[in-house]
Amino acid sequence: MALLKGMPEIDAKHTFLVGFSLGAVSSLIAIDSKRPASHHEAVAGVIAYYPFCYDGVDPSVPVLLMIGEKDDWTPAAKCQAVAGKTNFEIVVYPGATHVFNTPAEKPRDVLGHHLVYDEKATQDAQQRADAFMAAHMN
Repeated sequence: MALLKGMPEIDAKHTFLVGFSLGAVSSLIAIDSKRPASHHEAVAGVIAYYPFCYDGVDPSVPVLLMIGEKDDWTPAAKCQAVAGKTNFEIVVYPGATHVFNTPAEKPRDVLGHHLVYDEKATQDAQQRADAFMAAHMN
């Protein structure tokens, strides 16, 4: 964020972190109110796709988290346990798996995890992400 703030073409007050799986976990860690690093460089919000929600996650900025109900890599239940926190919105897509928004011709198994592209969930997730960013551009 410090680097981005130095670029005149970037409006740092309107910057969002967007992460997928491990990148989403990193985004959550970056804005966790209990971690000193989150207090140095503010972002407008986080859009997290299918992260592993660790115990005690406490977002300092608005978070939109989207995950599949049948995600057998990063369980939705761990994220649902965080659902009551301020600044935290979770969407669980029924029947969707990990990487539900990664186009693939057919379902596949990777390292023992079942992955299926879900076009309907992907389109909904994109619409929600766009609306989230528009709502938090203040």
